[in-house]
Amino acid sequence: MIFRKKLFLIVIFISCSSVNSFQLTMMLPKQNKIPHISNLHHYYRLSRPESIPYEFGLPLMGSYLSTNSINVITNPSIILLGILSVLIGSNSMIINDYFDYRNGCDRKKDDKILNQKIIKPEEILHISNILNLLSYSLICYFVNDDLIRIILSNAIIFSYIYTPILKPITLIKNLSVSLIITQSLTMGGLITNTKPYSLLPAAIYLFNFVMWQELQLDNLDMCHDKRCGIKTFPVLFGYRKTNILSLLFLMAGTFIPFGTKSHLFILLQTPIIIKTFSAICLNEKLPKKEIKMSRLIILLSGIHMSLLS
Repeated sequence: MIFRKKLFLIVIFISCSSVNSFQLTMMLPKQNKIPHISNLHHYYRLSRPESIPYEFGLPLMGSYLSTNSINVITNPSIILLGILSVLIGSNSMIINDYFDYRNGCDRKKDDKILNQKIIKPEEILHISNILNLLSYSLICYFVNDDLIRIILSNAIIFSYIYTPILKPITLIKNLSVSLIITQSLTMGGLITNTKPYSLLPAAIYLFNFVMWQELQLDNLDMCHDKRCGIKTFPVLFGYRKTNILSLLFLMAGTFIPFGTKSHLFILLQTPIIIKTFSAICLNEKLPKKEIKMSRLIILLSGIHMSLLS
């Protein structure tokens, strides 16, 4: 039975990757079918390296909250989940840039590597296939929990349907990203098979905080999305209503997990609550720097939750 499941996953990978491989073979010049190793640092930039610590840390955080044991950092199964979270997350960033370039959505962004003609789009498909092969191999041979396998496999599929299918649908893209990121946390708890209910406050907080973050990022890209015909919430309703909706998610993430019992937890969220409320009053978007700094709030909140567990 285990062999059949592994074989089934391998067949799925071969079926998916064969399409990309065929495109790659037809589109790349024959003398240059393999990306040059000197471009590796450009692929690293495409993977959004600033997100890697969070991608790796979320499964470990989920495991710690479930077990209340620091030994999770030495558990090979949990470390593997962290590695897979990084591989899948990095690939999703890379393939998202590929689709945006192919659709012409990023043609006005000079800072994009594909617009700088440093890497050919077809080479990105090649790298994506390599990451998929590595991810599926690790899932097939080292992940024994069927539920975790399904979650990880779905996350890989999500990477390829997000930009062409889900991204143009108002709010669905925000909800799907928030769910995928929250899954990274819950996987860490599921694999330990102990006290999964203890993850509920952290999962509620993370989902709502990411929704706030995604809506604020849509605010930043509103003009660009409008030109590309992407109907995000800000494109349809403007800055003020987007800020109001994001504040509602932020307030839900602040008060639902612990109610009013944890004053320090509420205090940690106060700076971005004030900033968002100010943006509502001024009918403007938050600066990108402030949105990026909000990750520090997630980190401090995670530490606080760990101390409470």
